[in-house]
Amino acid sequence: MKKKLIYIVGSLLLAISAISIYIYTCRTSIAESYLSEKLIEIENKYDFDIKYDNLEVLGINSVFLNNLKIIPKKEKFFSLFINKAEVQIDLISLLKDKFYIRTIRMDGLTIKIEQGDAENNSNSPQDSSFCLISKLQKFTKRVSTLTKILTPESDLPNDILLTEVNISIGNKKHKTL
Repeated sequence: MKKKLIYIVGSLLLAISAISIYIYTCRTSIAESYLSEKLIEIENKYDFDIKYDNLEVLGINSVFLNNLKIIPKKEKFFSLFINKAEVQIDLISLLKDKFYIRTIRMDGLTIKIEQGDAENNSNSPQDSSFCLISKLQKFTKRVSTLTKILTPESDLPNDILLTEVNISIGNKKHKTL
């Protein structure tokens, strides 16, 4: 009876170890499928075109993205580009079936906000500046919604580091960097 119990416990531990090793080796593809599912949801709901070149999971809680591009499909008054992004996830929150981002590091963040030709033909400069402000408010709301969709159970991360941030605002005639 004692030998049977030892064999059962040993087999169970071996099975759990094999499953854990399989999940660890497939962590990048699991992260890609999760992110792809969320990005398709965001693209369809908010009319964004979101692309990235490479996603890599290092260790058990760090996710790296290269060349992330977020561009609206219809209203192309803004675009957002990130050369490199690193997101570290809190592992304890994953065990509790929640998703909490501990740190975000972005290198080469570029935000371009421009008015199109249609707004430039408005009668007064106040109308065009009001249009730009309303579009900026809409953009801010969309980015906060995007953050909430990607991290539904979390507040803001504890640590956010941005390097090489470039923001350009204007139209085809006038730009502010």
